[in-house]
Formats: sequence, structure tokens, C-alpha cells
Amino acid sequence: MYRALGTIRGEDDQMTISPKGLTVMDWCDSMAFILGPVMAPQKLLDPTQWKAWALSVIQSPPLARFQPPDPEDFDHWEEWADRFNQAVEAVL
Repeated sequence: MYRALGTIRGEDDQMTISPKGLTVMDWCDSMAFILGPVMAPQKLLDPTQWKAWALSVIQSPPLARFQPPDPEDFDHWEEWADRFNQAVEAVL
């Protein structure tokens, strides 16, 4: 299912979704599905609000302990998403 949206990297139960080729809305929707067992992020309704969505995700206690990157440090959501994937792939 997600191959149509983007690349899935996975090993055993660990997986992340590459943002390459996706819109921010598609990536956030896909990640909400993946993050479901860990936390329940709200749906991103406005692509300009990606940083607020990202902040809500990284402040979730199960993810915060992995010190994911602060979206405020990034100008482009794709760069943040790549770094987020690197930080949390152990928990996903």
C-alpha cells in the first residue's frame, strides 16, 4: 500500500517512510499510520503547519526519548522528515 506513496525502509518490525516523492500531507498521513501503535498524531490539515504537526509528534513521550530533531531547525519538511526517520527508526 505505501509503495505507491513512497519508499518504505524496513527490517523486521522497524520501518520508516521516506519523504522523497511525497507531499507533506501524504507523508504525515502515512507516518500517522506507522506511528499509531506508539502515539496518535492528529491529521495535518494545512501543509504550511507541518512544523506544528511535527512538534506534536516529537513531544510525545515514547518518541521524545529518542531526541528527534526540532522542526524549527529546518526550513524544508523533507530534510526534517529524513532526520526524524534516522532518530526514531529504532522505535518504529
